[in-house]
Amino acid sequence: MRYSATRRLTLSVVFSLIAYPGPVLASDAEQPDIGPPSVPTQSSSEDVIDTLGSAPADSTGSRESLVRELSTAAESGGLRAVLANPPDVGGTSLGGLSGLAALDRAGTAFLTVTDRGPNRDMKVRGTKASVFLDPTYVPSVVRLERATDRLRVTDRMPLRFGPGGNQVTGLPMPGRDVPAYDETGRRELSPDPNGVDPEGIALDPRDGSFWIAEEYGPSILHVDPRGTITARLMPAGLAWNGSGVDVHNVLPEVLMRRKANRGFEGIAISPDGRELFAIMQTPLANPSEHEGEASRNIRIVALDISGAPRVNGIYIYQSEPAERVGVPQQDDVRVGDLAALSATRLLVAERDSGPSSHYRMIYAVDLSTATDVSGHGSQGRTLEQMGDADLARAGIVPVVKQPVSDLCALGFNHERIEGLAIVDERTLAVANDNDFDPNEPSELFLINLPAPLGR
Repeated sequence: MRYSATRRLTLSVVFSLIAYPGPVLASDAEQPDIGPPSVPTQSSSEDVIDTLGSAPADSTGSRESLVRELSTAAESGGLRAVLANPPDVGGTSLGGLSGLAALDRAGTAFLTVTDRGPNRDMKVRGTKASVFLDPTYVPSVVRLERATDRLRVTDRMPLRFGPGGNQVTGLPMPGRDVPAYDETGRRELSPDPNGVDPEGIALDPRDGSFWIAEEYGPSILHVDPRGTITARLMPAGLAWNGSGVDVHNVLPEVLMRRKANRGFEGIAISPDGRELFAIMQTPLANPSEHEGEASRNIRIVALDISGAPRVNGIYIYQSEPAERVGVPQQDDVRVGDLAALSATRLLVAERDSGPSSHYRMIYAVDLSTATDVSGHGSQGRTLEQMGDADLARAGIVPVVKQPVSDLCALGFNHERIEGLAIVDERTLAVANDNDFDPNEPSELFLINLPAPLGR
């Protein structure tokens, strides 16, 4: 059965009230390490100006204005803001915005990150491949500011490896994705050990550094406030010959079994900055792509980053059954992004895919009652091969899901919902990845919830 619009519009999260602290960017003088300091540091508004353009608007008066705007827009589902004039980047308009982080409680300033750049899927002699329209494209951290129903880019910070190092590209790492070709589709491009495909961003409230989830490794990048990648968390067993950055092979080796272009899709950090979470876009191709595409079991990796990063849990998030969503294949149901309410409670954006897409949901999930499967033995079956009955027999409890918001019922119908942020305890923001399509605008959507979020 598909969800009814009426039912989804009235759903809310039944948790206690939280006060979400607005993130603060770090000053240019700070040099965050991979093991952030045990004593959190906060920065002034002048520091914000130094690192990512102008400072966020004061939230005291702006919040009242936002409430009035959301109240006025309630009948149409929420407040929309469009990036009407995206800047030119190497002959194409800036797009591909993936991941989202709120910079204030007024819903006027946000961070996002671009993915690997404009590209298209193709087949070469019957083999899957990608055409890169601009192989020199540099993925970047982008600051967005909203004024009523308009977005503008106020800063764009290209990612680079190591202090004074070269800027990254979006080209695949060696052996970690389908072959890449130039825009003609005839010349194969060399892979790039420093290639990254960012899909999510989290702002560390302690020092203003960024944590970026990317698909190729899949890996997690630790980035200082100027866009320099200082560390890369990689799966165990994945040799990497990039340069200028600390490599920590702390992620589970099994993550290397991700399906092509289906690595980490979302990342989130707890309000105190001590817990980091990353979620895969779909189940792993484990033991094969066929079984992965039929599975609903998507892995969430939890890391302790209060010192040297270490994995402290892996949990199963189950996507909705394809028949309930109304799509032909389970592989069409995917995760879009992640946001953290606390050290155990997260928000997940889930969507379908395809030309007739109509499923866009935000769920609240609770890790505290779920089973840590990091020590799960195969017992002849992988986690991706296990159905509900198999999980129950093995004593594995997936994370509990509660619906929060139906974006389609609210009128936000973009296919790729790949940005999700908590603005305050009653306001969420979502954004779409337009895949660099000039005919599809990049939009931000503010959602006023009927009840406060909880811890």
